[in-house]
Amino acid sequence: MIKQVSLWIPSHFKAYFYRTPWDFCLRVTFEAYFLSFIVNRSLRYLGVPKGSGIDYDLNFSLLCILLIFVVPIIETLIFQCLPIGVLRLCKVGFSWQVFASVALFCIAHTLKGVGVAISVGVVGGFYLAFTYAFWIRRSFWTAFWTTCVSHMLRNAISLTIGILALRFNLHFLL
Repeated sequence: MIKQVSLWIPSHFKAYFYRTPWDFCLRVTFEAYFLSFIVNRSLRYLGVPKGSGIDYDLNFSLLCILLIFVVPIIETLIFQCLPIGVLRLCKVGFSWQVFASVALFCIAHTLKGVGVAISVGVVGGFYLAFTYAFWIRRSFWTAFWTTCVSHMLRNAISLTIGILALRFNLHFLL
């Protein structure tokens, strides 16, 4: 079974190479969200602490603007554009570009706890880095907007589920 999975993963990601930017962006967004969710719940089942979450006591409008618009733009610039751009200038390969970006993204998310570092930092960071590193070959603008929009959509989904979980006492979703 491990051999089958190890053969499936590269072919799965190669299939993304034939998608349009919007199709790529949407598929990566939902795949990353659901995989992060599954990894997070699995870690919690194994006893990894939940970690600190979003401070829902902030002004709701401010929270939405920050998490959905501001943070994805800033994080894309810092954790995808900068490391991948520098490594591209140094002629470093695609895999190392993705790895460096994921490592920085993961380190930045360790403050929220181990579970968040793994589910958001590693899993989510991989999809953001993969998106940026793939599309930068076409243009900076395509790489930037596909990565930002994917990040914005994932944050919007997470925020919406978090708010609904608190409103309707569905704490197993948090």
